[in-house]
Amino acid sequence: MLNPNPNFLAFTGIGDAYLLPLEFLNKQKMDFFLLKENLLNFKGYQEHPVFHIGNGCYTDDTERCLANSHVLINNQKPFTKLMFADAYINEFIRGGQRKGYANGFYNFLRGIKTGKEFLEKIKNDSVKNGACMGVVPIGVLPNIHDVVEVAQIQASVTHNTPEGLFSAKVVALMSHFAFYTSEPLKNLKEYCLHLLPPKDVKNFGHIFINIYDGKPISGKAIPTVHAALDILGTQKSLKDILIKIIHLGGDTDSAAAICMGIASNRYKNEILPPFMFRDLERKNYLLDIGKQLINKFSNSK
Repeated sequence: MLNPNPNFLAFTGIGDAYLLPLEFLNKQKMDFFLLKENLLNFKGYQEHPVFHIGNGCYTDDTERCLANSHVLINNQKPFTKLMFADAYINEFIRGGQRKGYANGFYNFLRGIKTGKEFLEKIKNDSVKNGACMGVVPIGVLPNIHDVVEVAQIQASVTHNTPEGLFSAKVVALMSHFAFYTSEPLKNLKEYCLHLLPPKDVKNFGHIFINIYDGKPISGKAIPTVHAALDILGTQKSLKDILIKIIHLGGDTDSAAAICMGIASNRYKNEILPPFMFRDLERKNYLLDIGKQLINKFSNSK
């Protein structure tokens, strides 16, 4: 690990909370134009006009990152599906059963008491991006085999589909690349292609060849990682990353959580507007968990 940014989880939360207000808003409605203008001015956090989640509050994207971080901090190999299931329930409770989850999964979590019950009752056939949105912490693992394996294990808990498993592996590899190499982020595609199993490349390799089409980012796994690859490979600052995602629209908070968490390891000296840290929900908690995770693995390679 070269010079990791222990604040990467806070940057994940910043991306999540800052671009939450645009999530899936219709680009043709006045709400979108007003929010887009406010966000592009970087004056403060905004509230989502439909979900009414408070200014500076993060969502399930950051909460899954935190849960995955707790698994890595509090356990040793081998990491198991039960560890992750327990962590998802615990973080959901710790976070006050926050809004922002998909309705079905939110109601599911409210009715579950243990990780064992979670695994028994979950329908883990989703092709959406929940499997990859919380994977950035897994990139901290020093061994590349562990990165891929653990990303796949945590994905299989909720998204045991080719799309879900692939998306988690790609984001985890991108994160590992940012933590452990000094190569420019434009090399992410080549790096992932080299390390992914041939079957994954055969099924989904188009995202490493074709440029993202510029459509609003859907909540599905493959378009999310495709957009993230291109955003990270072309934008030159954290602020530029946020601006690019604002212009794309769609699942803005998931894309921003992934990209900001990864890119914060490359743009550590960039000064963001003070409100982004000052007004972020539970920023000290995010900072503390990030530091614990870095401290556990920074000297283990």
